[in-house]
Amino acid sequence: MVSEEDGRTVLRVDDDVDDQAILTAALATGPVHEFSRRRLALTELFRNVVHEGNVR
Repeated sequence: MVSEEDGRTVLRVDDDVDDQAILTAALATGPVHEFSRRRLALTELFRNVVHEGNVR
């Protein structure tokens, strides 16, 4: 999933995705000013599960 947050492009990918391949692809399109992984906070994970209706 790709979104824009505070002037940044944010990619949401699975944990097993090669982040270096993503960086290489991003660099091919232009300069990259910042690149990092961010793990979701527990509250964000809970909100996502509730929003998607995956609560049992």
